[in-house]
Amino acid sequence: MLSYDGAIMRALSSMGNYCLLNLLWIIFSLPVITVFPATVAMFGILKEWKNGSEPPMLSTFFSIFKKNILKSSFIGVIQIVCSIIFIVDFQIIWNMEGNLKLILFPVLMLLGFIFISTSLYLYPIMAKYDMPLKLLVKKAFFLSAARPFSPLMMIVIFVIMIFICTIARFLPFVCAFSICGVINYRLVSSTIEKANKIALKAK
Repeated sequence: MLSYDGAIMRALSSMGNYCLLNLLWIIFSLPVITVFPATVAMFGILKEWKNGSEPPMLSTFFSIFKKNILKSSFIGVIQIVCSIIFIVDFQIIWNMEGNLKLILFPVLMLLGFIFISTSLYLYPIMAKYDMPLKLLVKKAFFLSAARPFSPLMMIVIFVIMIFICTIARFLPFVCAFSICGVINYRLVSSTIEKANKIALKAK
């Protein structure tokens, strides 16, 4: 009975932590441009939890946020510019006719998938490692390319979560972002761990 009660308390505590992390992410993302360092900070907290540590959430979140604000904001601005280019290209190609559209459209979709996949890996890796920007992007690209099913799974899960949030509109304010974050972080961590094992075997 005691172990059962303890399991319930741990579950409730975890739920509370995810709700608080979700709230912190929303608050720190309110200026909009700060959504990028706030996302790194969220992944930084998730990294600590995965490693079995429970540091003070607010001070740790703010420390990671402050440390990564310039690098993550720079990456975020580049992502926004690239996204706008993709949207414009999509509209141009979609309105084309003939064989050129049949050739360019699949190419654009492939490039779009690579861009989204790399983006999904960038912020968890930034939270996990302290590395130069060029190396960070390179690592995110190669890891996402090594296991394309993982980013595809993330995209599907995020689409499902968006659909659920259209029905339960309170979820984004409670736990939707932190739940998506933990799924994203765990899938990226799994890819990194498998890549490290392969590298060790190769030696």
